[in-house]
Amino acid sequence: MKVVKIRVDGYEETLKLERREDGFLVKVRDIEIPLKIIRNKPGTLLVEAPDGIHKIELGTRPGTLCINGEPVIVDLYIEGFEETRRKGEETTARAGGVVSPMPGRVVKIVAEVGSKVKKGDPLIVIESMKMENIISAPSDGIVKKIHVTVGSTVNKGDPLVEIG
Repeated sequence: MKVVKIRVDGYEETLKLERREDGFLVKVRDIEIPLKIIRNKPGTLLVEAPDGIHKIELGTRPGTLCINGEPVIVDLYIEGFEETRRKGEETTARAGGVVSPMPGRVVKIVAEVGSKVKKGDPLIVIESMKMENIISAPSDGIVKKIHVTVGSTVNKGDPLVEIG
């Protein structure tokens, strides 16, 4: 069973999710809600709940969903995940690593292994939410390693470049 903290439009609740063959059992306090997954396509989920069928789509902005066409702001916190990811980011940063500040796709690699960079020099370009974001060197140094290639999909906190 996975414990998830969710904040929807400012209201916070703790959910317990139990995976079932055809979906999930969601437990909120002493209420159990069976959810059957009818269709799971990239960006869209169709679920059957006791009160009917609901279409859940990714919103146009990070942290938003559309539930039955209505936009909702959603924050998910999976117990233990954030702390593990943060520790990984801190270790990478201490080692001279540059991590992705957002999820997206690598569209350009500006830096080359062995090249000298100065603080602020562009290293990588990531496309996220149809916008190109330039990831710059946090300090002067030499590019030791590049962890991604053009077309790579990255998540927030994934290592991109090592500078020594």
